[in-house]
Amino acid sequence: MGGTNSVGHVVTAVNEVLRDHVPKVTIPFIDDLPMRGPRVEECNHTVDKATEARKFVVNHVNAVEGVHSSLERAGLTLSGVKSSFGMSEVLVVGF
Repeated sequence: MGGTNSVGHVVTAVNEVLRDHVPKVTIPFIDDLPMRGPRVEECNHTVDKATEARKFVVNHVNAVEGVHSSLERAGLTLSGVKSSFGMSEVLVVGF
């Protein structure tokens, strides 16, 4: 495989690995995985009784864990140094 098709192969592979999570949780951009947070109307004060956390936090943590599990099953890893969690906003290239 030459360099011409490398990006296309990576994009295809990442989308296949994360097919259960696209577009609800993430829309991969090459090898970046921005993950959606809750919608404003979901940020209520309902508390999950098992964890005593707001439900939207529990739901988001579960979604992130689902993406991580899919990557792990495929033998892929995440960079802790390049990862950011709990951000109120991010700059996404091209948007």
